[in-house]
Amino acid sequence: MNNKVIKLLVLVSIVGIVTFTAVLGIERQNAGHTTPDTLIPLPNLEAKDLFSANTITTQDLISDQYRVMNVWASWCGICRDEHTFIMSLKQQGIDVIGLNYRDNKQEALGYLESEGNPYSKVIYDPDGIVSIDFGVIGTPETYLINPNGEIMIKFRGKLDQKQWNKHFATYFK
Repeated sequence: MNNKVIKLLVLVSIVGIVTFTAVLGIERQNAGHTTPDTLIPLPNLEAKDLFSANTITTQDLISDQYRVMNVWASWCGICRDEHTFIMSLKQQGIDVIGLNYRDNKQEALGYLESEGNPYSKVIYDPDGIVSIDFGVIGTPETYLINPNGEIMIKFRGKLDQKQWNKHFATYFK
């Protein structure tokens, strides 16, 4: 190869590495919190309740107040870390709906029995089908649903007091 081709390959490689690093940095900055540019209507939902054979529908997620929906699984270590905080939301009177993601039913039930159940309802999604409609990427994720049945905030990652105060608390005063 001649020198011009080698220099061009080196230049293209450097530009590629710099671009990749910049994109990765932006992605890391955005990790944790996502607010939709527009409100996203809740998807049409018909799913099983974790505790019974009852069906949970979209209407069951809509209230005259703001609601929180938390995506979790018994096998998720970060979900286990945030569980105490989710329990504290229940103790404050905040209505939290659970979406149990790709989990074994008996393990999910056992986890809530041993650690406490912070959820007013738990959508059971063993195959992740319902989660696809919500745009779930992984666990944990927490959503703010407004009284019109629209998703206002989607938070990815562990929810704690700091993140709650920053993104959600203002809707529950």
